[in-house]
Amino acid sequence: MPLPRISFSTLALCAGLFASPALAQAINGQYDAYSCHSGSISDSVLRITWPTLSFHESTCTISESIAGAENTYLMHCSGEGEYWASQIRITPQVGGDLVINIRGSDTAFRRCH
Repeated sequence: MPLPRISFSTLALCAGLFASPALAQAINGQYDAYSCHSGSISDSVLRITWPTLSFHESTCTISESIAGAENTYLMHCSGEGEYWASQIRITPQVGGDLVINIRGSDTAFRRCH
């Protein structure tokens, strides 16, 4: 039985989708844009359990990589009775922190230990 023919573009798309778990293992955890040391949870908390990102009042699920854009994904979100889709770029930093770009705005998040 012959193997199915798979185009190069299909392989590239699959490689992009499967590249995200490597990033996921490195970034799973809790982050905060202000301080990890405030005895309570702040409005700027971010919890990542790949492929889910939980913000203060919304939850997003990463659905796919954006071809040709490193660490950039399409996510589907819900919060406060609304639903939307957006692109997100997740840039790991030295020391385990992240820079998250949503709709052109960068926010630095510190990893909470």
